[in-house]
Amino acid sequence: MQPDATSAKPAGAAPDPAAQSSLSGSSIRLLPWLIAVAFFMESLDTTILNTAVPTIASALHVAPLSMKSVLASYTLSLAVFIPISGWMADRFGTRRVFASAIGIFTLGSFLCGISSNIHLLVACRLLQGCGGSMMVPVAGSPLCAHSRSPIWYAR
Repeated sequence: MQPDATSAKPAGAAPDPAAQSSLSGSSIRLLPWLIAVAFFMESLDTTILNTAVPTIASALHVAPLSMKSVLASYTLSLAVFIPISGWMADRFGTRRVFASAIGIFTLGSFLCGISSNIHLLVACRLLQGCGGSMMVPVAGSPLCAHSRSPIWYAR
């Protein structure tokens, strides 16, 4: 069956944002808060370990200077996985990738908390950084997609 000629769009036509939106008005209003919490978790986790280095080093029975790998592993995994997260969002959908990122980040945080040696802590920080790297860029995508929605301007 051939598509109707009147309903066909030109090849270069931009999709209608209202037709693509699957979020309700209240969900769209909550979206910036969800993104802000994700940014806060990721930013806090980048810096919070610096204040706890002496305590963690003594708990793991290592010198504080040997904690450099723990500090660097999170930042390194962020740098490696941020470009991949954009591709994953395009491939699997932003909602699914964002939910997975929060789950991976939370699992990594839990595993960091129960780590018994520095090598396990580094591995868990890498996992945590993988989740954090997917949270930040993927979280901004839905906000940009819905920022021109009339719901934002109706007050």
